Amino acid sequence: MNQSQFEAWVSQTLEAMSFSPPHADSTQVLILPLSQLLGRPLEAVVLPGCDELNLPTAPEPPGMWTPALPALLGLPAREELAAAAKASWQYALDFPKVDLLWRLSDGGERVMASGFVQASRLQAAPALAPDPCPLRTLGQRSCVMPAVRGDALALTRLSSTAYEDLRRCPYRFFALRLLKLQESNELDAEIDKRDFGNWLHQVLKLFHDALQRSPGSDANARQALINAAADQTTLALGLSSSEFLPFAASWPRLRAGYLAWLGAHEAGGASYGEGKACEFCSARGLCRKDFWQ
Repeated sequence: MNQSQFEAWVSQTLEAMSFSPPHADSTQVLILPLSQLLGRPLEAVVLPGCDELNLPTAPEPPGMWTPALPALLGLPAREELAAAAKASWQYALDFPKVDLLWRLSDGGERVMASGFVQASRLQAAPALAPDPCPLRTLGQRSCVMPAVRGDALALTRLSSTAYEDLRRCPYRFFALRLLKLQESNELDAEIDKRDFGNWLHQVLKLFHDALQRSPGSDANARQALINAAADQTTLALGLSSSEFLPFAASWPRLRAGYLAWLGAHEAGGASYGEGKACEFCSARGLCRKDFWQ
């Protein structure tokens, strides 16, 4: 098994079992839901997460339920769940020592204490314990924005989307276009047909430039040249094998068809002149225009 398979097996194995302490009578610490405190003789109880998000006074049943559906299925209604939560809360407060903990904020947003906590404070008005966290005074420090440099990283093609990244955020342009990094939601994304068209035009240009330097009509030699051009273009554009997989399956048939067309085209008297980008696409890094004579 690889690492991901081993981690999945460990997770499934742990979730499939229920932990039972070896000596239930001498257990020092038990971690239980609030509803399972009933009937347990404990000396002290710590209730963390007593805020309005984690300990609501009227818990909602999981899923999208209308008030009539639980009754039809024989499930407890919202009123029954609220009564059970209140009974568990009252039972927890009867222990000799109880610590109630709740947060004041969650992700920068203020969080109120649970309705159970607020009701208990109104009834008994207990004094709040002091905050055990020590306070620190942090001095002001100036932060220097990092100045990235891309002069050592070659950029051979600038598309319209890459130029837009450069205008919106130079750091995004540096990470995606120069460092060849990808966003998390793009790791498994496949390249689109436009990217394949750009790849194909660049492959043909490199192939014909190499064919001009080493002319010949041998089919095996031409196939080796176009394969080398394909590998060079894939490496230059930073395309992974997983991204290019949908188009790699059709590439051998397309390559054989193009080489057959090229031989028939040259037999009619045509010869390749040069390949360059047209004026419209030159600024956008899109298609390439081949000139025949």
